[in-house]
Amino acid sequence: PKPVLCVHGLGANRHNFDVFGDPGALPRRLAALGHDSYVVELRGMGKSSIKNSSGAKHSSVDHYLNYDLPAVVNYILQSGAGRAEQQPQLHWVGHSLGAILGYIYGGSHPQQLASLTSVAGPLPAAVPLFARDFLILLRHFIRGGLKHYLLPNRHGAQAFKRLPKLARLAYDGMLFHGENLSDELLVKVADECLENVSLGVIRRLAEWT
Repeated sequence: PKPVLCVHGLGANRHNFDVFGDPGALPRRLAALGHDSYVVELRGMGKSSIKNSSGAKHSSVDHYLNYDLPAVVNYILQSGAGRAEQQPQLHWVGHSLGAILGYIYGGSHPQQLASLTSVAGPLPAAVPLFARDFLILLRHFIRGGLKHYLLPNRHGAQAFKRLPKLARLAYDGMLFHGENLSDELLVKVADECLENVSLGVIRRLAEWT
């Protein structure tokens, strides 16, 4: 079987796919079926450093696409099952931003992807019309130094950690399916899964939208 790469969504980390080591998590189920399975943490998320080669603390979609993801894909294709194939390829599974990155990466490296699975990937379909219009307008204001600022997603998550019913009201159907998530697990997700979001990444998404 070909290897599988799982790429998390905006404002999340590895727990987006590898839910606290749960054996039912997608990459662990795929591994049980014989696939070498990998979960990446994008630059600045979770345990991944936000510093680039110059030491500057800044992350952007361009960093992901031009440096980080090519390095990850090449590592996978040169390891294990990928190395054994004459034309090494992997399956890409992306949630939200991870799927959008897959569209763009696959468009420029089609020979490396055996398949692309998008989970809530198309941005225009994932947000209401008024939010989309606001996002398009927002790109004009995120310039220069503002691109280096972070939206405090983790601090917002702490409020949901204390009020799990509010989190269900705000995010059910967008970030998770409520029936699959107990209040106990929801609190753990709010505490460990969510990450701050770079305004530079938001600007790029606004340009694409």
